[in-house]
Amino acid sequence: MPLIQYRTSIDRKRAFEAGLLHLVELGRVSPGLATNPYVQPIHIFGLRDILAKQIKAGANPVSWRYFATNASKEEVVAGDVDVSSPPKLTNLRYGVVAKSMLEVTDTLEEHLPELNDESYELRILRIPGFLVEAFWLTPMTEELDSLVVLAPYYKTLIESLDDRGKWTMTNFLETVRSDAAKTLAFKNSPPPAAKPHDPYPEREEH
Repeated sequence: MPLIQYRTSIDRKRAFEAGLLHLVELGRVSPGLATNPYVQPIHIFGLRDILAKQIKAGANPVSWRYFATNASKEEVVAGDVDVSSPPKLTNLRYGVVAKSMLEVTDTLEEHLPELNDESYELRILRIPGFLVEAFWLTPMTEELDSLVVLAPYYKTLIESLDDRGKWTMTNFLETVRSDAAKTLAFKNSPPPAAKPHDPYPEREEH
């Protein structure tokens, strides 16, 4: 079964295409790129969400990812538009990185045999504290666990995630929980005490 993807809203599409037009005016991309009608909701979670196991499908997205391409998909622009009113373009990529982002999305189904039997919604999961961005596939059947697939165009800080590509959400949280606790403990630790200032530093006698 194919992945279930979301359709765009008119206002958010206009915000993305305004950024796309600006790239055209700057000569960074060619005119005439077509906006993909499907968009990816982006969900951001913190390290405390990991410890509390609060990464759940019912959470609201903070932004939506758009793609625009030429017919051959050799030229790609990717942009993130937030959920504010009016919507604002918060990120815009073009060139090699944007092309890689779209290629990975287009080939995702080929590497997931689970999709042969069940339907999943396609979302993006981002954990800024770890520099993690992943595809978050949420099942339409409550009995199944979500799937997390790392996005290879996004370098993570967690070495244990580099060599494995796919987890259930339960296993993913178990894998990164100890790293989240260590990172939070480090961020919350008090800074080292400053050395007292000596107004009369030792001087060499002449």
